[in-house]
Amino acid sequence: MPNDDQNDQIPTNLSTPEPAPTTQTTQTTQNPNNLNAPTPVFPAVYDLLFADLERLYGRSSPKMYALVNADFIARDNFGLTKYGTRLYPHNGRRAIVDLYQELLDAAVYARQALYEAHPNWPTPAVDSSKKSKYTNDPYVDAYKDILVLIWDVRRLLNSVIAANSSLK
Repeated sequence: MPNDDQNDQIPTNLSTPEPAPTTQTTQTTQNPNNLNAPTPVFPAVYDLLFADLERLYGRSSPKMYALVNADFIARDNFGLTKYGTRLYPHNGRRAIVDLYQELLDAAVYARQALYEAHPNWPTPAVDSSKKSKYTNDPYVDAYKDILVLIWDVRRLLNSVIAANSSLK
């Protein structure tokens, strides 16, 4: 039985940035339209996300959907310009580690925005039965939601590490 402590592929410090994606980001087949251009076997991650957004939010909140979709398109184009490729599954990176690291960053930015909007939050409750003036505050809600996501993703990472699966 292998000693897990000797496995250098399981990260011990999940705050260390992952290396950039490899230039060969997908498994490919020959593109019949252009014999020199490979055709990705996997769908681009943003294409999957665009379909999810449309299915989940497109009809219920069309204005917000349009705004968020435009933001995702801009990020997809930014990545294409910066890395020369779109983001595809199985690109040599560990997506769950990337997710966790980005959520850690998001929490810091959310806390910064919260402090800048409400420097006195949290205030000690004089009477806990009374509603806080920060109830339903979007800054507070976003910050708390991100912290919940961090806990959920870290739990998932722990189970992945314990199973020695995708972090190997």
